[in-house]
Amino acid sequence: EALLASAIAWAQRGSLEFKEAEYGVKAIELANQVLAIDPNNAEAYRIIGYANEIQNNFDKALEAYDRSIYLDGNQALAISHKGHVYDLLGESDNARSFYEQALSINPLLSHSLINYGKSLLLDGDVGNASIYINRAIETSTNIRLRAEAEQLLGAIELGKGDFTNAKTHFSNAIRFDENFALALASLAEVQYLTIADDEDKFSENVLLIFKNVEHATQINPNQTMAYLVAGKKLLLIGDKKQAAAVLEKALEISDTDITLGKNEKEGIKGEINRVIKNI
Repeated sequence: EALLASAIAWAQRGSLEFKEAEYGVKAIELANQVLAIDPNNAEAYRIIGYANEIQNNFDKALEAYDRSIYLDGNQALAISHKGHVYDLLGESDNARSFYEQALSINPLLSHSLINYGKSLLLDGDVGNASIYINRAIETSTNIRLRAEAEQLLGAIELGKGDFTNAKTHFSNAIRFDENFALALASLAEVQYLTIADDEDKFSENVLLIFKNVEHATQINPNQTMAYLVAGKKLLLIGDKKQAAAVLEKALEISDTDITLGKNEKEGIKGEINRVIKNI
């Protein structure tokens, strides 16, 4: 049990601190020690799956999740994470089927509620996406997952053009988790959009915007969204050369950004290329 708890902690640290390779290997090592004692430990296989998932070793992740599910058919979290791997691979239909399966076992599983809602959101089903994401906020006791849910609600409001509510949700996400890099980048984005057409306000707030972007990239050097926001800001203040360099950096790191699924990566790459084309 102690080895298992330690393996879970290392895997979670790997994801939260963006040290996937370093801590993921440690988590797998500890989980294998569990399996040496208990060869049929479904949770140990789930941890091995997750540690491989955050390292983008998707085949190994699926293999471990399958073993976990084989040993315990009610391993809702392993089933949900298997769905997330398919999301990362861009297979959204496959992903949703596993989220649905996990929710049939545990209707309040935050991981499934959030990722199912996110998948619906990417398909344009904002209404149903909001239902699942709000349910996660209402029922989850996990602060990081609540932050992710608030981030998604902010993205929904931003898509509607409601900058005030978007800012509220992004700020809530940061309140839940002050090191949530994507929320910091998104807050910078909405701050930029709110004042982009007002030269005086932009001049007054440009340092605040860049501060949030800088904080996001310090937390996660592969935070594509932060570099995209920074590139846009640099363009607005007329620094085209630096803007182009930052946007090229965004393209360079997008494939290793574990906060984005394959379909999201393609969308953000398209946006980056459009901005670069207009420089």
